[in-house]
Amino acid sequence: MIVPLSLAFLFRMSFAATMVSMRLFKLISLGIAPAGYAVGRYLLDPSRGLDRLWRVLFHLPVAAPIGYNRYLLLGSMVISFGIAVPVFFGVRFAVKAYRERLGALAPGKEVPLSGDFERLASEVRERAEAIIQGRTGDVPDITDALNGLFRSLIPQPEEE
Repeated sequence: MIVPLSLAFLFRMSFAATMVSMRLFKLISLGIAPAGYAVGRYLLDPSRGLDRLWRVLFHLPVAAPIGYNRYLLLGSMVISFGIAVPVFFGVRFAVKAYRERLGALAPGKEVPLSGDFERLASEVRERAEAIIQGRTGDVPDITDALNGLFRSLIPQPEEE
């Protein structure tokens, strides 16, 4: 509970929203627990022939303290990784639809952040490719893209 609250304060999130979401996801986790236990038990069953894999994983310095050798934890993580991809694309679609609908309500105004993020991402990608290929002379400067992004984040006073 300390880690989520620390992250909420670090990223200046609403404390009330953080507490509500923690309670909501706790209820969801109680509903998913039987399925997580079954998946974890299936994967950790010694008759599956994955003992060598689990032994290596459980003895890694980073993974050992996490406790993957518990049925519920491993099963829940496998289920969450399986659900993460469809949720990502669903939320991405919903945000794009929301931005288009919001843009239709305010004609003449650009929906914030849409173009700036795309431009920043393309410039960062070009910079990374140039560095990887060893072309340090033609590495693009991303300062202008970052400045444009930050300007769009900070509300500008409207001139009358």
